[in-house]
Amino acid sequence: MESKPAFRSAPLLDRALRIASQRAQTYDSLAESLGVTPEDAALYWFSINSLRRGLGHDLPPLSASARCWYDPTWHLEALLEEFQINEGLASHYGRIFYDPEGGHLELNMAANEVVYAIGLEHPDIDVARLRRVCVHACEPECGIELLAANAGKVLLSIEEYRDEAVTPAFIEMLYARLVAGIEAVPTSYDDLIAAGKAFQEKLGDDYYPLAIGQYDRMILMTFYLESKYGKAWVENNECQYSEEEIVDGLNFIDSLEDNHVIPTRPTMIAAGFDSIDKSQEWIDGKYAGIFEWDSAPSKYQSALADNSGFTVGEEIKFGDKANGGFSKVSMGMAITKSCQHPVEAAALIDFLWNGEGAAIMGSECGIPASTAGLAAAQAADAVKPLVLEANTKVLAFVDMPLDPYFESSKLKDTTDGIYTDVFDGLSYDEYDPQEAAEILLDGVSSVLSANA
Repeated sequence: MESKPAFRSAPLLDRALRIASQRAQTYDSLAESLGVTPEDAALYWFSINSLRRGLGHDLPPLSASARCWYDPTWHLEALLEEFQINEGLASHYGRIFYDPEGGHLELNMAANEVVYAIGLEHPDIDVARLRRVCVHACEPECGIELLAANAGKVLLSIEEYRDEAVTPAFIEMLYARLVAGIEAVPTSYDDLIAAGKAFQEKLGDDYYPLAIGQYDRMILMTFYLESKYGKAWVENNECQYSEEEIVDGLNFIDSLEDNHVIPTRPTMIAAGFDSIDKSQEWIDGKYAGIFEWDSAPSKYQSALADNSGFTVGEEIKFGDKANGGFSKVSMGMAITKSCQHPVEAAALIDFLWNGEGAAIMGSECGIPASTAGLAAAQAADAVKPLVLEANTKVLAFVDMPLDPYFESSKLKDTTDGIYTDVFDGLSYDEYDPQEAAEILLDGVSSVLSANA
């Protein structure tokens, strides 16, 4: 009587899939669970791993050459659900015990699952040591061990998010944050520098905490100077800053490039995009943050492949003399002297800014300055929460007035403007900070004199 080889048995394949779905398996543990030899388990092992790879969720890579992914098992999902439930119960804290190797009960419960999962790809790894790394009993010494250590960080961090739903997107958000070593959105210059270092070391040279263009560099430098020196950029139609002080501001921008906080202008230009929201780097999450007007968050959020973690940061105070920074009108309307129907034009403006038209406009062009207009827009649910949050934070922070000629085309033009010349030249090493400061101050002074 002819018998079928074990690896051709459909019931065994079904069992293999069930076993692998419940708990991560190694090659040997799968064979043992099926009651067959490792040789007979080979086909099932191949099938399971192919399926896992096809269904796995991609994560930010630990290196340029490695794909990082995970496939949550039933067991892991059950553990995560248990974590979430227990974190909301006062009695949970009576369950915290410390293992001789470190970590608490829940971490130790999950460490074996992490080790099993990594063992699928690396069957020769030292399991005992990997578990110690996962529970933070010893420091990682290679990329695989670093992966285990970061997995332990994620599991421990569940405590901080007890009210969040445990979903694949939630897990990926935790991983992306913790693998980069960033616990919160930067709120200081030191935070920015630390973030730049962490992004480069943990994620690679293509990842940056912040991306800004040449005009944004001018604005950020102005914010820095006003915060540090306590005076407006321009007052009484004169630039209030000396060449020496401007050199300080340009060195600040240089320091952001040197410390991998922002990509250089050559790097951004080589990517070939018109604006940051259209760049593949932003879409894919390689640029983690932007410095933009409060009316713009929606276009940046909608451009992201995954926008679940998009948030409004905090204003950064770079010095102790002032908050620095300025606000401006996003969109305004006026009636010309030559208008043939000024009364009707005024009625239209009143309708758009203060009446029912404000409900149509919403926050598309910024938050309405009119109290009545804002109320009408909010009543119609036409104000985007992110835009309102950003606007509120800006208005509560900024101290300085905006120079009316700050955005003069001779200064701001993205092709021939002074700002482009200065900050592109600085980034390309065509100018040193002293030369760039002279060009910037001369250009600004020329525009101000022409409009005196």
